[in-house]
Amino acid sequence: MNHPQTHSDALFGKSPLISEWEKNIDMIFQQLIENYEGGFDVQDINLKIASRIKIGCQIPPPNVVILDAGPAPKNNENVFSSINMYFDDLGQHIIDVACDEAIFRRTKSYHNDNMTGRFILGGWHTSKAMCSALITAFSGYGIYNIAAALGVRFLEALEKNVDYRATSCVLELIWVAVGISINQYVLKRNMTISDILEENNYVLRVWFLYYRYFGFWKCHQLGIRRGNFEMQIENLAAFAPLFPVTGKSNYAGSVVFFLESIHRNPEQKELLTYVSSVNLTREGHYFAFDEALEFFGVKFIKQNITGKVTDLENLMLQIKSVQSEHERMMLLFSEFVEDNTVVKGSHAAMQRKEVLWSLVNELNKAFNLPDPKMHDFFKNAKEMNESGFVKMFESYEIGIKRLNHILHQDIYKTEPQSKIGRRKKFLSHIKVSEQNEYNKEQNPIKTKQINDDLPAVIEEMLSATSDERVQVRSSLPKNKKYTEEEQVILQELLNYSIELQKEVGMRIYEELVKINNTWTYKKVRDYWYYHVKRKSKNVENVAES
Repeated sequence: MNHPQTHSDALFGKSPLISEWEKNIDMIFQQLIENYEGGFDVQDINLKIASRIKIGCQIPPPNVVILDAGPAPKNNENVFSSINMYFDDLGQHIIDVACDEAIFRRTKSYHNDNMTGRFILGGWHTSKAMCSALITAFSGYGIYNIAAALGVRFLEALEKNVDYRATSCVLELIWVAVGISINQYVLKRNMTISDILEENNYVLRVWFLYYRYFGFWKCHQLGIRRGNFEMQIENLAAFAPLFPVTGKSNYAGSVVFFLESIHRNPEQKELLTYVSSVNLTREGHYFAFDEALEFFGVKFIKQNITGKVTDLENLMLQIKSVQSEHERMMLLFSEFVEDNTVVKGSHAAMQRKEVLWSLVNELNKAFNLPDPKMHDFFKNAKEMNESGFVKMFESYEIGIKRLNHILHQDIYKTEPQSKIGRRKKFLSHIKVSEQNEYNKEQNPIKTKQINDDLPAVIEEMLSATSDERVQVRSSLPKNKKYTEEEQVILQELLNYSIELQKEVGMRIYEELVKINNTWTYKKVRDYWYYHVKRKSKNVENVAES
């Protein structure tokens, strides 16, 4: 079982820069654990990492020129027509065009004897595809159970990456929790991070890979935000082997073409070193090219296209009309705010420290069990077996081989082209529905018990108000047996029949966690609600009837 090797002489895999950044991230986690254990969260990790990334794009905000809309990019001819139109509009012999993967894929065969088109794979769409690849890769290793522990209710939406921002936040919370737990494991045993690869704890090794792979995504994203092209391109190359093994064959091919293009065109690489992101809002928070277009251009047009589009000519007229309206609005805003960009709303980072550290405690328990596969997170995970471990530990090297086949077959033409097996997933994609069915097969008795209790539960929830239903769900009896010490401490909760003040709940939680580290503040609130609040409501309802 091999760990990803460093590939300093190739286009794909970990470069010396990435190896150095892995050490930096480990150091950041360990310093925060030693100095602020239990007192830091995702935002603190992000700030520490971002502070070490040099800010690029040291240029003024760009001038935005809105060009005419081209034909729908549904085939190569239409894409080529739009590119030629850009040449004519800009009056240049060389242009750099940023586009999403669906369009970038079509530019591979573009040719113009008199003009040179250099194409940039959009970082925002690529970042979204990276999240989907991670979910696929770890779908059989307990990621849905861990996400559920964070409070994610719609796992199918997470699986399909319906809302990229929400999905990336969930994956980031998991990354921070796993990173904290792994570094605590290492510090407690006076080990080095590399020693994990020699452990027989295969569950820990699987999630160590998640810690590493998501670190590539994190640094790629921060490379966009800081305008640092080297961070973007090196982390994309490090992450790239996951695309072919998770069935993202289109992205695998496009990333190969993009990385090879950068390697072959030093002028384009130098340009992107200066302008790798778009400076529209404030320093240190830049946008990828396709991201800026989506949020400051296309999104407005999508929202303002009205009626049913009957033909292409009608669509073109509507787009031009909306573009003109948008231009007038921006001109008006700039007169009053003295800025050529208006940002709606402010980005508020949701601090979920309590649920984060609750997950850290559960992961610590799991990783320290004699058999971590028996923890609830991993007990029914379909790939948590010997063959699943082998696939996970070999997947990175398999991915590098597949990317090199694409490189030599489609670009260098040094190997006969064969597309057989390119779309085949090396790592199984376990759907949420499949995992649920598997859970039922493994726990038929438990499932039957839940189904027997369901009518009473539904009746109780329907009788509650909408604001109370969420609380009722989380407060259903678990037949938990409390120790005598716990019961003595919990007895105080019975004195608060109307409202449980936060400081009281926190004090009781701090006493309980000394006895049993599985206690959380939420569990204290749930105990109070089930044993006090709800019973008092039932008494009131009976009295009224």
